[in-house]
Amino acid sequence: MVAAGPKLISPGERLRHSLLALGLLTYGAVGLYYDDIYVPGKRSKGLHFHGTAAWIMFGAFVCASLNLAFIFGDHYDPKGADRYYHVFARATQVVGWCLFAVAVVCQVASIGTSRW
Repeated sequence: MVAAGPKLISPGERLRHSLLALGLLTYGAVGLYYDDIYVPGKRSKGLHFHGTAAWIMFGAFVCASLNLAFIFGDHYDPKGADRYYHVFARATQVVGWCLFAVAVVCQVASIGTSRW
């Protein structure tokens, strides 16, 4: 029986993950440049992040990008250290979601906002 895991991810899916990671970083960097990171909402108009909240949201984007891109390390690692990759993936998920929540609280409370 073959265990399903990161080593069985298709080249197309790896490409999609890397493009999404690069897109998130680019979107976040452009948003920081203009001091306006917009995150659309499913049932609302979404949120615009400015100032400190934008920087925190960019940190969440970095965590998400690392999580998406780190699949390459696991796929090409000949040693088979799957446990460490799983721990890293879980850590970037937890830190990313925590940063997202802190950014939302900062923006809603208008903590550290710039000229907006």
